[in-house]
Amino acid sequence: MSQDAFEEETVATAAEDQSAVTSLPPSTPKRSEPSTSTVTVPEEGEEEESKEGLYPFTTPREEFFDKRTWWMVDLACVEDEAPNQGATPLVARCMRVHLWDEEHARRVLTAYKQFLILKTERKDWYGKELSPCADVERMWQLHIVDMSNYYHDCMLLCGHVLKFSAVLDLLTKDQLKLRTAATLKAKFQNKYDEELWTIFDHFGFSADGAPAEHNRSACLPGLGHLFSGQ
Repeated sequence: MSQDAFEEETVATAAEDQSAVTSLPPSTPKRSEPSTSTVTVPEEGEEEESKEGLYPFTTPREEFFDKRTWWMVDLACVEDEAPNQGATPLVARCMRVHLWDEEHARRVLTAYKQFLILKTERKDWYGKELSPCADVERMWQLHIVDMSNYYHDCMLLCGHVLKFSAVLDLLTKDQLKLRTAATLKAKFQNKYDEELWTIFDHFGFSADGAPAEHNRSACLPGLGHLFSGQ
């Protein structure tokens, strides 16, 4: 083969190769296979449970009390530079807001402690089984508004945040109060404050189902005439 013929054949072969390359379809990136991992769908109430503790107003705090000493009250420390933790500031707040004397505030605190013990034993975190009497509810509400401490206090005393349910209708709430009072009486016996748990609330109902007029006169001595029309 002559030199010219060899060069012509080489050029023709190169042209054919180039044509074959340009005619190929553009490369397509390999598609990844769909993931076979299963997605766990939370059961009813589980999602709320998993978010427990994610409170936007909660910041870490140094603990000055344990589960036992938290309930000790020393009102002489209120004006001092004592830590704003424990039952002492709660009792002082109730005395200031509700105009309770110290004896009654301490009495309600004891009932509040018993109520929290029962809530913890029953794991009634969302208020579906137990409901407080009127004054325990008032103390609980003033505890809740202490947003810097309520979450930490619940975790210390109960191991879980207790959520206040304010959407119960009166009949359901009254039934829960009756159940709570009966359970407390059976558990704490002579330490159960029966009189406190039968004080009428804002709506005129009592925890034991007795007529409100009876409780008004008994629990507000000297003021019964305001309710009896005398």
